[in-house]
Amino acid sequence: MSTLQEFETLVTPFLKKEGYILVQTINYQHHGQCIVQVMIERIDEKEISFSDCKKATRIILKLLDVQDPIGGDYNVEVSSTGVERPLIRPEDFCRFNGHLSKITLKEKLVDSRQFEGVIRNPTSEKVTIEDTKSKDLLTFEYNNIKSAHLLMEKNVKELIEIKSN
Repeated sequence: MSTLQEFETLVTPFLKKEGYILVQTINYQHHGQCIVQVMIERIDEKEISFSDCKKATRIILKLLDVQDPIGGDYNVEVSSTGVERPLIRPEDFCRFNGHLSKITLKEKLVDSRQFEGVIRNPTSEKVTIEDTKSKDLLTFEYNNIKSAHLLMEKNVKELIEIKSN
């Protein structure tokens, strides 16, 4: 188990107890400083507020005072998932069935690794999208997905156009 997985295993039940879901943890460098970014959502699916981020940060820092699976010098940054929410688990694809997404594959399919399309009928093993350009239905197994996220900007533009008419 990697140190980030250990970190997630440590903090997830405590965040859940307080009403939060840990969506994704990313470790990166910024100006020579190690950052551990923790993306959270509320279990009740309400919008994440600044107060939510502060509360989750306090929970995480208290846990790290007792047990730190990462070690060394780093900063913890807690945030919402943002409008282009990452899609990590099969449940994420199920929750956002019918939404526009961008999927990057590990291995090429149809001479490409990147696809944009509307999520259609995801299962526990694979996801199908309706490609925005070709309108073809393309199916990807989760183990071939390198990364995926919602494309909310286009969804919001579509909603604005619908409300304008």
